[in-house]
Amino acid sequence: MVVVAQTPIVGKLKRIHMTKVINSSVIGPLKQDERFADWWKSDPIPVPFFDNLNLTILFTGFKPENDPTFIDQANQALKTFLGLAKADRKNLSELAYKNCKEFLAQIFYRQMDQALRDIKDENDIWQFIEPTKI
Repeated sequence: MVVVAQTPIVGKLKRIHMTKVINSSVIGPLKQDERFADWWKSDPIPVPFFDNLNLTILFTGFKPENDPTFIDQANQALKTFLGLAKADRKNLSELAYKNCKEFLAQIFYRQMDQALRDIKDENDIWQFIEPTKI
């Protein structure tokens, strides 16, 4: 769906705003980003995996005309992910902790990262994960 608003200015038409919208059966509408044509953003939704924190879902690199199966695939992935709860984090702690350690091994030492370096129980990694978007 494309919405175009135009307004007359001294006998001329000027485009004010154009918004494209795609729809997910799982999370509802996603609006095309104004700066990046292949980015699509949802309104914030509660995510059970992160204690029902309201997060925006972002699709990047998606051109609807080039990938007609993407939305169906994304809906399947979103349905699975949104079916996870906080208790499911334990199953992913090892991977999240490993990713953190690999990151720390790649950067110069910073005092601010010491708490991450001091983690003894991989389940404690979740104290440091603060999602802002998915």
